[in-house]
Amino acid sequence: MSRSAIAGAVVSLLVATGASGQTRHVSRPSVPIPVTQGFSLGAYTVLGSGVTVLGPDIDGPFRTSMGEGFGVRVGYGFNSRMMVFASADLVRQPSEADYIQGSMGLSHLEIGGRLTFPAPRRRLVPYVAAVIGKRGVSASNGYYAEHDERFSLRMSGTEIGAGGGILYAFSPALSLDAGLFASQGKFDHATYRGDINDQGVLDVHGSTTMRLKVGFQWTPR
Repeated sequence: MSRSAIAGAVVSLLVATGASGQTRHVSRPSVPIPVTQGFSLGAYTVLGSGVTVLGPDIDGPFRTSMGEGFGVRVGYGFNSRMMVFASADLVRQPSEADYIQGSMGLSHLEIGGRLTFPAPRRRLVPYVAAVIGKRGVSASNGYYAEHDERFSLRMSGTEIGAGGGILYAFSPALSLDAGLFASQGKFDHATYRGDINDQGVLDVHGSTTMRLKVGFQWTPR
């Protein structure tokens, strides 16, 4: 075989090998990754555990049972990992106290920080968060039958809390946001209005509230 024939065969083999390599290369589809930097808005439904308040200044068991509600959040991400936010939510809960008829409202007003753990080409991003704020439980239909007194009641106090959850991107700007949070504090400030008009500090024990939040995070671009 001549040298020119051998050289032609080598060139043909190299071309075929390169073409085969190009055929095997398949570009990966684009995966949306949650944007966690910049201004963001959130809205979510809330499933809140019942509240139990006990202590020397509580007349009989003061309890609510699990209920549902709604909340909103506004935040700002300094980078892809760290965000500060403010949130507010309200949950309607059935009363289990004899002197409160119907339902009560459990509210939280909080500020906090969130740390996310993004990864390349991952649309699922876990996070942890910590909060401080105020919470309250209120009712407008209280009634002491033995004294024939009707009143509205609000008990409130400060709290600290923590939780964690996930972001799942539908698009870079819009993600599912689901998280579980626990808050600890005292409902130690009470205000009565109606036939009873009074307010003051209560001697009560600390209590914990649990909330499951499921909603959406929107980061405008």
